[in-house]
Amino acid sequence: CKAVSMNDLVQMEHSLKEALKNQKKFLEFIEHVNSLTKEDMVYEAFQFEMLRRYNFDISMVFMHKDDHLVERKTCIVNPKFTDIQKGIIEYFKEVKYDMEPYDGATSIAFMQKTHMFIYDVMKIIDLPMAEKDKKGLDIFKTPRSFLFIPIYRGSDVIGVLWLISLEEPIDISEDDVSVLKLLCRFLG
Repeated sequence: CKAVSMNDLVQMEHSLKEALKNQKKFLEFIEHVNSLTKEDMVYEAFQFEMLRRYNFDISMVFMHKDDHLVERKTCIVNPKFTDIQKGIIEYFKEVKYDMEPYDGATSIAFMQKTHMFIYDVMKIIDLPMAEKDKKGLDIFKTPRSFLFIPIYRGSDVIGVLWLISLEEPIDISEDDVSVLKLLCRFLG
């Protein structure tokens, strides 16, 4: 039997306190979102929390409307990405995703009711892809990790959440993806 040192106990105590602090923050976030009444305010609060929690740089919500997926809310946490945010919002004022798989990864995630994760977009940026996706990636300039997650209401997909990193690829675990998928059910 190995003895536990005082240093080990102090480190375990610190880890437990940090985990409790994070859990408390998350429960406060859930309470805050439940108190919001406007849809855009809910999207914004949700997106900021996902960006903070998972270290992505940009988040976008696309919702199903009139047989298209339309951009509803785009958020950043770091002001240095403001120009990219403005450019992508401007692009998606005119561009909508059709409910066809050839129209891009967003349509595929929506129609197939599945998440998609690209660890490093820069490694595949020269591969053939839908024109709308290619133009969007050009606006992002240095897209790295890209996560698409369907947003559900009941058993119906009603939208897609995007989480994008722009500087470094994001290591995201299957457990994190599972939590995000559950949270996207909450968002719907």
